[in-house]
Amino acid sequence: MFSKKFFDLSELLENYLKQFESESLILFDKNGIILSEYYKDYIEPEIYVELIESIKEHLFLLKRMQEESHETDYAFSSIGDELLSYLHRIVLEGESLFVSVVLKQKLKENLLEKFSGFISELIDILKPLVMRS
Repeated sequence: MFSKKFFDLSELLENYLKQFESESLILFDKNGIILSEYYKDYIEPEIYVELIESIKEHLFLLKRMQEESHETDYAFSSIGDELLSYLHRIVLEGESLFVSVVLKQKLKENLLEKFSGFISELIDILKPLVMRS
């Protein structure tokens, strides 16, 4: 079952990476361990460093989101001149998981239009795994 769900998870991230037109799409656990990740096939050299910085920022932010009372389960931040990073927390069976998306700022509306569908599909895949552990 786990291998089937892992395949489904990988397929979902790969599909939505393309739909969001994002640079990266990563699923972290509450400790910052990457559960699944996908990156654009070609990342422009001038934004590569900013992409890495945004992922590091998400690792810091996910700890803060758990330790402090956040009114929302998401955070947007600008990275450099072109990139926007989005961190979203989902809670399943008391376990926090985090989705990190980095994309060009001009694609924010596209992300917002499709993100709830992505989260619904993600929860459908993850729920049986979290309930078993």
